[in-house]
Amino acid sequence: MREGKGATVQTASGVSRAYAVKLDSLKLGTRTFHDVQAMVIEGDSPANPLLGMNVLRRFDIDHRRNLMILRAK
Repeated sequence: MREGKGATVQTASGVSRAYAVKLDSLKLGTRTFHDVQAMVIEGDSPANPLLGMNVLRRFDIDHRRNLMILRAK
């Protein structure tokens, strides 16, 4: 991860300070993505990392009740 540029973002938890960064790599299961744009949000919310559409668009997505299934395109 490279040092990021500061920004203010609106989340479900309210307004937060965040930093735009580029991840050298991101591994999800057996897939590895390189040079991924990301935001690092200050504080403890959200507790779990969130995937943005810049990553999700690389998968076929199937919703089953409260489950999201990602399949490689």
